[in-house]
Amino acid sequence: MVDPSISPVRRLRKQLLLMALLTFVGYYFADAAMDSLIFGEETFLDQLVTPNTHEVAIRLLHLFFQSLIVWIAWRLFVEGQKLEVSLDKSNQYLEQANAELIASNQRLKSFNYSLSHDLQSPLTVILTASQMMEDKDFDLAANLELVHTAIRDSSQQMQGLVDSMLLLAGLGIREIQIKQIDLSAQANGIAASLARKDTGRIVNWQIDDRIMVEGDTQLIAILLENLMNNAYKFTAQRDLAVISVRRRDGSPEIIEVRDNGIGFDPLLACEIFMPFSRLQAHSEFPGHGIGLATVQSIVELHHGRVWAESESDQGSCFCFTLGAQF
Repeated sequence: MVDPSISPVRRLRKQLLLMALLTFVGYYFADAAMDSLIFGEETFLDQLVTPNTHEVAIRLLHLFFQSLIVWIAWRLFVEGQKLEVSLDKSNQYLEQANAELIASNQRLKSFNYSLSHDLQSPLTVILTASQMMEDKDFDLAANLELVHTAIRDSSQQMQGLVDSMLLLAGLGIREIQIKQIDLSAQANGIAASLARKDTGRIVNWQIDDRIMVEGDTQLIAILLENLMNNAYKFTAQRDLAVISVRRRDGSPEIIEVRDNGIGFDPLLACEIFMPFSRLQAHSEFPGHGIGLATVQSIVELHHGRVWAESESDQGSCFCFTLGAQF
């Protein structure tokens, strides 16, 4: 009967001590028997009962050094195993750090592109409007509303871009707080909010009940809002939009946000999650090209993965999983 109060480490130590003692005694008897057989001067029983003092000392010294060699070999083996495990962990850490560095560099390139391209357009409009206002030949009174609208819209566009960039940049330094989340409740809340904004649209929402996940409540809400807003936006041309949020049949760990919108070329599926990337077919829809990049960053923070499945004019399905615990 094993005493549960004894820790596994103490139990292992006792077992190793007992094995060492049995090995020591067994080797002593075996050495005595070997001397008896080889030299034949004394019987095996005589060596055990009335051993020669010098023979006992030599035998014990011999046994000590052999035991020392075995112990050193065992320690080298154990330390080697520890070193191998430590190296494996270090390699995994380096691979993860390298992947994060590559992702950070990619985001930095996207930010540089946004600063040089996406922000250039509204700044150009504001600069042009300012120059027109300074032009003496320009009839400001007749075109005041036009100039005002151009400056206001461009400023709002810049504000949206800056807010998006700050959100994406801040995800990596935010402390993650893992909780049990009712994804269905979040999805129903987002659907109700979208319905209040545009009462003229007809949308058939299909949201599964009790989709429970583990993650950061605020980040998962941002993830779901981006995916559902995306589906809502790209089904605007449908007389009846159908948007579903559910677990995938046969793979309950996969969450799907599916729509019957305009879809996209499946060859562009890898590009769609790049920051500030806007597919050519989507250019007529408003947005900053940051929503899906934000979704990918949030999923990666939860050690999961995200991907898109689509065909042109056949709707889209965005799938994601949430992985390891923190």
